[in-house]
Amino acid sequence: MKKIRDLKLSRSTRYIILSAGVSIGGILLVWAIFLVHLKVQKENLCKNTALTGKLMVQNIISSIKGDIQRLENLRDRIEITNGDYFKYWSHDASLLLNQKPSFIFVEWIDSNMIIRKIEPEKGNESAVNLDISKLHYRKGDWLRHTLDASINITPWTELTQGGKAFL
Repeated sequence: MKKIRDLKLSRSTRYIILSAGVSIGGILLVWAIFLVHLKVQKENLCKNTALTGKLMVQNIISSIKGDIQRLENLRDRIEITNGDYFKYWSHDASLLLNQKPSFIFVEWIDSNMIIRKIEPEKGNESAVNLDISKLHYRKGDWLRHTLDASINITPWTELTQGGKAFL
């Protein structure tokens, strides 16, 4: 049996074999680089997606906290003035609605759990004087929030006047 080195190959055959070997080696090198690059891109995409999600959550939480702070400011102005500022409640609530399109309405619930005021009143007339103590989805949360004077926000719920919202 002849050994490979003992084979006599023509010069053109050697060039073809050498060219094929270099080409295959080059293709394998490019393929390996591509696979490494693809892996790095996938890792970067996962990291960027996680970071973007984290930033979005922080942004949403910050926005919600800002909205709650605005409502607490409205409440605090009335408490600090011993109710004197209540005459401006409708105006303040209207300003709040104009500044924050995420708010559909603002309601004032008295200590008897009755909605006394709502802004805007138009379209929400049926909610005025509504006794929320008779609404199972509102009563428990409302009572818990009265203990620590925090703002009460309900789960996503059906509205009396149609549609859905957080209350």
